[in-house]
Amino acid sequence: MTQGCMGIMACLPEREVHEIIEANMSRYHRVEGFDERGFRKTVSEALKNGYSMPYGIAGVGFTN
Repeated sequence: MTQGCMGIMACLPEREVHEIIEANMSRYHRVEGFDERGFRKTVSEALKNGYSMPYGIAGVGFTN
């Protein structure tokens, strides 16, 4: 849910990212103002692009 988190997820395999999200979704919903649709859109864009810029702040993940 943070820029760093999105940066890490951007470089993980998509299946692993979705497993992590599903395992933690109940916790995310306890965060006041959590927007699941927006969160999933941001994750999808991060996976597609290899980086994320929620709130205009970059989260970049690198793989070797």
